[in-house]
Amino acid sequence: MTGIARFVQDKELKKILRETDGLGTEATRAGIIELLFKRGFLTKKGRNIHSTEAGRILISALPDIATQPDMTAHWEAQLTDISQKQASYQQFMFTLNQMLPDLVRFVDFHCITSFKSDFKRFKHHQQRNEKKSGQKNRKDLNAEKLIKLNTIK
Repeated sequence: MTGIARFVQDKELKKILRETDGLGTEATRAGIIELLFKRGFLTKKGRNIHSTEAGRILISALPDIATQPDMTAHWEAQLTDISQKQASYQQFMFTLNQMLPDLVRFVDFHCITSFKSDFKRFKHHQQRNEKKSGQKNRKDLNAEKLIKLNTIK
């Protein structure tokens, strides 16, 4: 993401991001944003992009380190080193694989589960209204897609 350096805490990473074009490439940024829209985490209101309730719940469920751009900026710096033969891909992946279980351990699954039960109550209410009206509205279809795409079971 361009201009992301202002959100990074680490001074070294901030410097690197200011010298480059931010995180990712134009192609990856567009793909990531499109995926966030498809999964129901973002919505567009006029010319502005906003997070949805599901997007905010996801962010609140994640450990702080996973919600800050510092970690991604650090990975970008390591990938640059790999491309310049100054670091090894195997070491990068080894470190990442060591870190992932710790990140998952700090996910607040209660927050997500709570959203799931709220969605079930919403779904029941929606189905009763559908029987009365005979059709689903667009918001309801998007919420339904969100649950399916995010595999909340």
